[in-house]
Amino acid sequence: MKNLNYHKLVDITMMILFPRIWICKVTTTHPTTPVETQKKTFPLPLIRAIALLVSFLFSYLTAHPAFGQEPVGQVGNINNFKRFPKVKYDISSYNIEKLSIGQKLPEELWDLDLWLVYPDGHDEVVKLSQFANKKLIIFDFWATWCSPCIASIEEFIASGNISHEDIIFLPVHVDFDYKALPFITERKWDLPCLIGESAFRLQKYFYDQVAAGGVVWIVDGVFKSLSYDNTNNIVLIPNILQGDNVVLDSYSQHPLIITN
Repeated sequence: MKNLNYHKLVDITMMILFPRIWICKVTTTHPTTPVETQKKTFPLPLIRAIALLVSFLFSYLTAHPAFGQEPVGQVGNINNFKRFPKVKYDISSYNIEKLSIGQKLPEELWDLDLWLVYPDGHDEVVKLSQFANKKLIIFDFWATWCSPCIASIEEFIASGNISHEDIIFLPVHVDFDYKALPFITERKWDLPCLIGESAFRLQKYFYDQVAAGGVVWIVDGVFKSLSYDNTNNIVLIPNILQGDNVVLDSYSQHPLIITN
C-alpha cells in the first residue's frame, strides 16, 4: 500500500465505484487499432476529475449541515437555525434619538424587551426596567469575530468587580443570533447575553450605526460613558458602588463597523 501513489489509489477507488468505466478501461488495455488506443487514455483523467468532485462534495456536506439541521459538537444541539433563525434586523425605520453623555435613559428605553440567553441554554425575555434599581448597568457590545470585544468582556469577568448584586453586566451581541449561545458556552461566560432585535435597538440609543466594540456605562439611570479601553474604568467600579463622584474615561475611537 505504501508504494501506491495518490492517482493509483484514486483509480482503484473509482474502479470499485464505477465498474462500467473500469470495464471500458480493461477491455482497451491491449488495443488492436489506433482508435482504441486513443480511447484508452480518455477515461483516466475523467475518473480523476470525478474523484476530485466527489471528494469536494463530501467534504463540503460534512462541514456544512443542511439548513435547519442542528450541528452536534462540544456544545450539543444548541446552535440551530430553528431556535435562532438567521435574521438580519433592520432598525433604520425606528425613530430613536441618540443619547448624549449625561442624559437620563428615557422611559421608552426602560420599557425595552430584552432577549437574554444563558450558557446553560435557557433563555428569557425581560424588560430593561427590571434592572432600574441597579447602581451600575454596563452594556458591552460584541461579536464572535471581534477579538478586542471578547478581550473586553473577559477583562470584566476576570476583574471580579461585576459580581456585585448592585451591578448588571450584559454582553450585547450585534451579529446573527445563532452565533452567540455556542460561543458563550464554549468560553464559559457565566452571565446572560443579550441577542435579537432588542440588541440592535438598544445600541441605536448610543451609536450612530451598528458596530461591534465599545462599552456603555449607566450610573443611577444616567448615561455616563462610552469607552473602548476600560482598564481604568473597571478599577473605579468599587468607587461607583460607594456613591463616589468619579469621572469615567470616555473615548471617541471608532468601533468595528458591521457591514453584513
